[in-house]
Amino acid sequence: MKKVYVTAVSVFIAACAAASLPMSKHVPANAVDAASQKSDASAALLMKSRRSVQRSGSSEKATRNDLLGTFVWDHYRFMNPGGWQYMFCFPEIVAGEKDDEVIIEGFWADYDDSVYPPEPITRAKAVFDYESQTLSIEPGYFLGQYESYPHYIYVSDWNTDVMLDEPIVLNVSNSGRLITYRCDFQEDGRPANCLLITSFPDKVGQVVDKGVDFIGEIVMNKYNEVMELSNTTVADEGFCPIYIRRTVDGFVVHNFGGYGYEPGLPFSIDLAKGTCTAARTLFGKDIQIDADTKADIYFASVDGGDIEGIITPTENEKVYNVDIGEWSFYDAAADEPLVRFSRSSFPVNLDISGIVNVERESYDEARVEYFTLQGLRLAEPEKGMIVIKRQGDKVSKTVVR
Repeated sequence: MKKVYVTAVSVFIAACAAASLPMSKHVPANAVDAASQKSDASAALLMKSRRSVQRSGSSEKATRNDLLGTFVWDHYRFMNPGGWQYMFCFPEIVAGEKDDEVIIEGFWADYDDSVYPPEPITRAKAVFDYESQTLSIEPGYFLGQYESYPHYIYVSDWNTDVMLDEPIVLNVSNSGRLITYRCDFQEDGRPANCLLITSFPDKVGQVVDKGVDFIGEIVMNKYNEVMELSNTTVADEGFCPIYIRRTVDGFVVHNFGGYGYEPGLPFSIDLAKGTCTAARTLFGKDIQIDADTKADIYFASVDGGDIEGIITPTENEKVYNVDIGEWSFYDAAADEPLVRFSRSSFPVNLDISGIVNVERESYDEARVEYFTLQGLRLAEPEKGMIVIKRQGDKVSKTVVR
C-alpha cells in the first residue's frame, strides 16, 4: 500500500535523518550502516558489526525502577517509494502513577529546549510487565502536540494500512539497559507491520495511509555519562553516551568508544596509585573485516595489550576523572589496531553506594556545548543548524536559534 508522509514535523525529521537506501528484508537491522558512515572503511565495518554483539548482555530480569533514567533512542523509518532513514533522540523514563507504569518523556520527538526547563515535545505512558519484560503502550495513544499537529501512535498492517487493535510492545533486556521494538517481516521480504505515527485519532480498525513516521525498529540504550574521545583513524573528536555500573573492584563501561553497549568493558581500580586497568577484552567474534576476512576484535591498547588509565579526584569527593591514553579496537588476526583512539575521558562515581545521582553543576551553571549529529564538537554552530546540545548531564537535539 502507498505510504504518504504528512505534517510539518516530517520536514524536521527528514532534516535529521541519514540518506535513504533500497529496502530489503533486513532493512532495520542493517540501517545502522548508513547512519554511521565513516570516512575510513575499517571504522564503518566495526560499526556494522556492533548490532551483532550489543544484545549479548545480562539476562537478569529488570524491575520497573531499573528502567528509570535517560536513554539514547535510535529508530529506523521506512520511506516511500522504498528505503529507510535513521533518527535519534534522548528520552527519559520516569515513574508513572501506578507501580507498573512508566512515562517515556521525549518519546520519539525529544525535548523543546527553547523553554526552561526543557519540556518533552511528546511522551508516552507504558505499562511494565515483569514476567514478560515488556512495556506496552495502548493503540492510538496520544503522544502530544507539535506546533499545530496532534500525534497518535498505532501498529499498522503493512498490506492493508489498517490500524490494528493491539498495543505497541517494547521489549526490555540487559537488566533494563536495553529497550527495543522490531517489526515483523513477510516471506517476500516486505514488512508485515510497522509503527505509524499520525495526526488522526481514534483510527483502530480503520485504514490510514498518511502519517508522520512509519517505524520499523526502535533501539533504546540507557546512559548515565558521556565519554569524550578522539578517534585518530577517522580524525574525529567528539563524545558518546556511556553507561557506567559499579563493581566490587572497579566499574564497567558500556558503549566504551561508541561502537556498541554490549559487551561492557570492566576496569579494575587502584586508588592508592591513581590508576585503572581494563584487561584486553573480546568486543566481537568473527567480525567481517572485508569480503573474504573475519577476525576477532578486542578492546585493547594499540599494541594489543591491556588498556591503562589515570584516575584523579575532583572537588566532589565521590567523583573521579578517568583519563585513558591511546587504545584501540584491535584486530587479533592482523595483529594491529582496526580503529585507534588517541585519548578518552569520562567521570566516574566511586562512592561505595554505586554510580547513581552524581552531583553536578546546576543546569543554569553548566557549560553549553554543541556537536554535529555525528558527534563532532562545534565551536560556533550556525543559526538554523540541527545540532546536539549538551549542558551538564542533559543531552538534547535542537535547532540553533
